[in-house]
Amino acid sequence: MIEYFELPLHTQLLLPLGVAFLTVSLVVAYRLYLHPLSAFPGPQSWAASRLPWIRHTADGRMWRELEHLHEKHGPFVRIAPNELSVLSPAARSDIYTSRPILPKEPTSQTPPLNGANSLFTAVGDDHRFNDLFRAPFITDVRHLGSLAFVY
Repeated sequence: MIEYFELPLHTQLLLPLGVAFLTVSLVVAYRLYLHPLSAFPGPQSWAASRLPWIRHTADGRMWRELEHLHEKHGPFVRIAPNELSVLSPAARSDIYTSRPILPKEPTSQTPPLNGANSLFTAVGDDHRFNDLFRAPFITDVRHLGSLAFVY
């Protein structure tokens, strides 16, 4: 077996670069052709990398770009490797439903500490009860004065 450090210097430098290039090429090919969202329309540069999304978000012109993309590609546009932009009033109620039909992913849930559910661990009826308790403080500005500030 050939030792890596016995190879010539140019080979030692080119080998990691070649592996990095191959890895990036395979990731881009997967995102463009094999990813579950690859069937949705949108610019290939946006589907391959999040860099265009970051650039337009950072310069504050994302809303204009989204408007342009929706005019060109329709109501469903792929704007990142794992993200869609949906411009459809009918889809809003399906996406942002207040009573989701699908249960939460069990692997993403943290077990409750001491058996007591918290904001992040409550499921089902416990979650609805917590929502009823928190709702006035989240939606009503009048309660802001009654909250204690921690310095």
